[in-house]
Amino acid sequence: MEAFWEWFRWLYDETGINFSVFYDSYHRGKFAEAMLLTVQIAVYVLFITTLIGLIGVWMQRSRFRPLRWIVRGYIELFRNTPKLVQLYCFYFGVSAFLPRMDDGTGLMAPIIGAFTWVLLAFALHYGAFTIEVFRSGIEAVPETTLEASRALGMTKLQVYRLVLLPLAFRICLPALNNNYVFVVKGTSLAYAVGVNEVLKGLSFDVAKGEVICIIGPSGSGKSTLLRCINALIPLNKGSIKVEGQEVHDPELDELALRRKVGMVFQQFNLFPHKTAIENVMMAPVHVLKQDKAEVEEQAHKLMAKVRLQDKEQSYPGELSGGQQQRVAIARSLAMNPQVMMFDEVTSALDPETVKEVLFTIRELVEDGMTCLLVTHEMGFAREIADHIYFTDNGVIVEHGPPSTFFDSSRDPRTREFLSQIL
Repeated sequence: MEAFWEWFRWLYDETGINFSVFYDSYHRGKFAEAMLLTVQIAVYVLFITTLIGLIGVWMQRSRFRPLRWIVRGYIELFRNTPKLVQLYCFYFGVSAFLPRMDDGTGLMAPIIGAFTWVLLAFALHYGAFTIEVFRSGIEAVPETTLEASRALGMTKLQVYRLVLLPLAFRICLPALNNNYVFVVKGTSLAYAVGVNEVLKGLSFDVAKGEVICIIGPSGSGKSTLLRCINALIPLNKGSIKVEGQEVHDPELDELALRRKVGMVFQQFNLFPHKTAIENVMMAPVHVLKQDKAEVEEQAHKLMAKVRLQDKEQSYPGELSGGQQQRVAIARSLAMNPQVMMFDEVTSALDPETVKEVLFTIRELVEDGMTCLLVTHEMGFAREIADHIYFTDNGVIVEHGPPSTFFDSSRDPRTREFLSQIL
């Protein structure tokens, strides 16, 4: 197995593709943890879908027409919409309307956790397919066989239990096995709603005007933390406050929060059908409802601030990676945020354009902007940060001022990480 990872290292050196997330996951037991979670979910889902299939096929054969309508609507809905959409609708949609309760530590957590939502979503999705599999098996049982059982004086329940279901199960077993294989394969999508606990008890404060850098290996929860602060990902439990306002309060005005907290993403996420200056102007005009002439004047100033005044009419596809990232920064600044968050904004850039983006961020820091940066640029972090936080496996392993953190870190995991990247 070590030879396999050595080959991965060689492939990274030759291609520049970062396979470190696989290497880190293997050595930190993430693969075993993920496999155990998949098996656990799959076993529960297989049991529940079998029950749904049996109940659903009974409803299909009922003489009570509304029951047949209900099961037909259920089958059409869950067979014809993607699993991922269903997962998101259950976890991010339905759960948002449910009350929260004290988890015993004084923190408010949803009454139904992510694991339960995943089981429910997968069971309902695959249950619709299981009903159809059972239906095809039952319809394949010869009517003469059923007549023979009735002629023997069997009740309807006995016909089902002793003849129909055993024969139908034998007939549909191949299709049922395929369905169960899809269940096991599909449960990996549970990651989409964070069944795995990504953040585990992080706690820190950021003062106004302070610059915080968050570093750590891939998959340690850095980007998830930023998305939680901006309410893009809900919390299972815990508390995040921006200017004293609870971010995950059910009554929170999320749009108002996101006007205060700007975010720049790793992959730019510019609107490809809009020019650079139109990208910068869109949110102030349509979200803040500001006067278009005033917004355009401010947009020109922001494009000059990021040194792209000559690219205002260019579309994102006509810009380099560094230029697109600077437009993304200008777009966030157009909302006049009080906090700026940068999620590995240089990781997708070539070395020549990294300096352009870092220079722009440095200017924001010098202007007194409160900043949270997830970064792998250790030299830049040492230069501009007031405080460094190192996260691994969802927890803060060590933190401190740059001089202390880089020169005299105490934790062995921190020293191991720094030795690999410095």
